[in-house]
Amino acid sequence: MLAEDLRGMLDGFNSTLKRAGASVPADVLLGLNQLSSTLDELKESVRSNEHERRNLQALAEVGQVVNSSLDLTNVLREVIDTLIRITGAERAFLMLLDGNRDLEIRTARNWERESLNSGDQQVSRTIIDRVMERGEAVLTTNALEDPRFGGQESIVAYNLRSILAVPLKVKGELIGVIYA
Repeated sequence: MLAEDLRGMLDGFNSTLKRAGASVPADVLLGLNQLSSTLDELKESVRSNEHERRNLQALAEVGQVVNSSLDLTNVLREVIDTLIRITGAERAFLMLLDGNRDLEIRTARNWERESLNSGDQQVSRTIIDRVMERGEAVLTTNALEDPRFGGQESIVAYNLRSILAVPLKVKGELIGVIYA
């Protein structure tokens, strides 16, 4: 807002000077424009820092829940609810490997902090398999057009767009996947 106000004031001041037959020296205008650009950069930096602060606060809240509850189900729900809040996802899933090394959905939640029933638990096996095989996170902002996944049946069938899938590891061993 400050940068826009400054630009408006400069334009008004410059117009007034022109009507009076005077002008602002070019180096002064250049300096003021640089100041305006710097203010824009600072504004963006403050916005980014605020976003980072909110994320760190959310992680601290998750840490409090983990430390205050012995109920794994409640802890997993809180972790997923926080992930949804931070990312703006419509829904998220926490899947853990069972005794047969198959992924089992342990928590499935939506943006309204409600648990999803099994009919609403559609995920892309292609993306989950990729995370499991490589042990690396996957992020796509348009899965339908992403060359890695665009033609996959689950992506098309579920009309999936933005997807984040992250491996869960304990001491370097893959134990599950978080999918949002």
